[in-house]
Amino acid sequence: MASERTSDSAEEMAAEVAAFLADRYGATELVGATAPVGAPEPVGEPRAQVLAARIRANASRIAAAQAEQLSLVAQLTSVVGAQAVAELAARPPGSGGAPDQELIASAMVGELQVVLGVGARPAGRLLDLAHRLTTVLPDTLDALAEGRLDLVRARTLAEATEGLSTADARLVQDRLLAVAGSSPWDGLSPRSWRDRTARTVTRVDADAAARRRKQRRAARSVRSAPTGDGMAELVIDTDAADVAMVEQVLTDLPTAPPGGWTRQLLHQAVRARLDLGDLPALRCATYAPTVAITEQVRARNPRCTAYDCPTRAHRCDLDHDVPWPRGPTAVDNLTPRHRRHHQLKTRGLVRTRLNQDGSVEHSMLTGLTVTTRPEPLPGYAPGEGYGPGTAA
Repeated sequence: MASERTSDSAEEMAAEVAAFLADRYGATELVGATAPVGAPEPVGEPRAQVLAARIRANASRIAAAQAEQLSLVAQLTSVVGAQAVAELAARPPGSGGAPDQELIASAMVGELQVVLGVGARPAGRLLDLAHRLTTVLPDTLDALAEGRLDLVRARTLAEATEGLSTADARLVQDRLLAVAGSSPWDGLSPRSWRDRTARTVTRVDADAAARRRKQRRAARSVRSAPTGDGMAELVIDTDAADVAMVEQVLTDLPTAPPGGWTRQLLHQAVRARLDLGDLPALRCATYAPTVAITEQVRARNPRCTAYDCPTRAHRCDLDHDVPWPRGPTAVDNLTPRHRRHHQLKTRGLVRTRLNQDGSVEHSMLTGLTVTTRPEPLPGYAPGEGYGPGTAA
């Protein structure tokens, strides 16, 4: 009877999972997604680990194919460019025509659009990436072909180094590839990779960072657009300090001081929060942490400690790594976690261990383990500040 109840329970659980996936993804049949109830596990390893290994193997093959595709695109660009030059040379431009270089660039984009059946923007981005990886960052292209990087990380490195000289771009490339690991999942997460790239670019050529900042400031903008269902989004592209103040104003509208927020009042509020006087204890007997504990944890881990989560720490829950009261309310037992990641950990779908250096080991249901490490937000590490006294 016990075995029958276990079988019924397993079948019910499988049916619930299938119903959830069908509702989420609109699928009525998931081919090969799950093994029949009661089917034996693959010899040697649990099924989840076998599937994870196959997915990773496919990812490596995809990366190799993408590297080959970029090489082919670069070759096509060279051939089409030469043909375009010959055609333009045979037909002198008339008055008021576009410069030859613009026509050649448009011709190459148009050719690739037809080859791949894509729009002008993705075709242009692919051409730019292929050209940069084959001419300036060939080691990055090799790392993609070997499966050490994925296309996202390769593109991040290519785009972040555009303002650098070839020598400096390759210096950044060398430093990043040194920490890339043997595969994307063996190295930095996508967000950590992007932050590390930005930080390395700044250290290699601080003047280039200042030039990029000046160009970005000149292109500041505020845009709004409908997102459907009666909703809209407001996109503000300007100084980080100004965006923080706008966010503060919008968040604190119900408690704004008489007359509303001003820059001076906001600066005073920030300074008041930072003026803590003597450092209080970083451990307390209650479940809720003190302000000092909260600020210390957020300073150590500026973002959610889940893998590649972008959520800033001030928007996260402070989670007891070892549940309270068994674990103390202390800096060395608290980490910022986005509410959903907090729930996943609480329900046992992810198991974590907080280390003394602020890194967190995550044990997944597949049996895989990934470690996230705290890194300062770009611009906040030593020598990277964009505050007063920094070149504009």
